[in-house]
Amino acid sequence: MTNKKNGKCPLLIFYGHANTTPNDVHFHLKGDDISIKEVGKCLKATTGSISIIWSAEAGRSIIPIMKGTGHVIMAASELEDKDNEPVMSDLLVDILKTFTIHSNQNKQVTLADIHQEAKQQIKNWYTERQLIQLETILMDGNGDGIGTITPDDADLQGGKQVILKLR
Repeated sequence: MTNKKNGKCPLLIFYGHANTTPNDVHFHLKGDDISIKEVGKCLKATTGSISIIWSAEAGRSIIPIMKGTGHVIMAASELEDKDNEPVMSDLLVDILKTFTIHSNQNKQVTLADIHQEAKQQIKNWYTERQLIQLETILMDGNGDGIGTITPDDADLQGGKQVILKLR
């Protein structure tokens, strides 16, 4: 994965389950859970770009914790940010497969493109089941710690800078 401005950058994908506590979010692992507050401290100490895809519960809560200059975050979130499992956990692999099959000649896709596809697939999932949509996908592309459903130009610009090369 690359960032147009800063060259190569890591992509962290949190795929699984998490829960909130009064002052933190904990991502579940076999063994001890990861404190997202501790992850956030580590990320703030780094220089350069980092991209994060969060497909677990508590997406709205992790964005301010993981924010930082050069950080681009895409996070599944309940509209009220309850600790319910998001549909995004089930859809993430299919979303990435969609781009592998339908990618451009350069086999590249931006995080902004993935955000748009995720937003559409989440909407479709609820529509097909005739359910009220309770979840969305947020993006913070400028590192201000505010994730939005409809990213502004600054957030979109950050998301367009992150390019995934598909195989």
